[in-house]
Amino acid sequence: MTTEYLSETSSTIAPIRRASPLGLRLTFDSTIETTSPPWLRALEKRVESLLNLPENWDGYGAPRVNWECVMAAFSLILPPNVIHETPAPQFVPTNQGGIQVEWHLDGYDLEVIFDPNEQPRYYHVRADGVEIEGEVAEDPSLVGSLIRALPIRNEFNQPTR
Repeated sequence: MTTEYLSETSSTIAPIRRASPLGLRLTFDSTIETTSPPWLRALEKRVESLLNLPENWDGYGAPRVNWECVMAAFSLILPPNVIHETPAPQFVPTNQGGIQVEWHLDGYDLEVIFDPNEQPRYYHVRADGVEIEGEVAEDPSLVGSLIRALPIRNEFNQPTR
C-alpha cells in the first residue's frame, strides 16, 4: 500500500527530487548562493516564539510547548527531507504542548503532529482526495518522501493580487 501510494503520488504530483544539503553552493559563474530554503530564518523566529509561549497560552490550560517536540519537528524540515525549492511549512502549537507541522498547497495537505505523550503521526491528502495517515515510526522514510513529493515553490498556483 505505502509503495503503491508513493508511486502514484510522485507520478501525479511531481517527480521526487534529490535533496541537496543546506548550506552554500558555488554556481557556474563562480558566485556563491545559499541552498537553504528562503523561509528557514523566519521559521527559526517562529520556533523561538513558540518556545516562549507561557502556560495556558490558549486560555484553556494548554501546557508550554515541549522543547523536544519542537526539535523533532524542526529536524523534519532539514535534509534530506527538504531542498531549497520546498515550500515553507507552518508550525502550529497543539493544546497538548506539541507542534504540528503542516503544508496546505493547491489541494495537497500534509500534517505531521509531534505531541509529548504520543508517537509522531502524519496525515496526507492528495489533490485527488486519496488519504493516508499513521504513525511516523511505522515507516520513517514515508514522511520524508511525502515532503519531497509536495509541489515545489512556483510549481503550484500562486494567488494573484
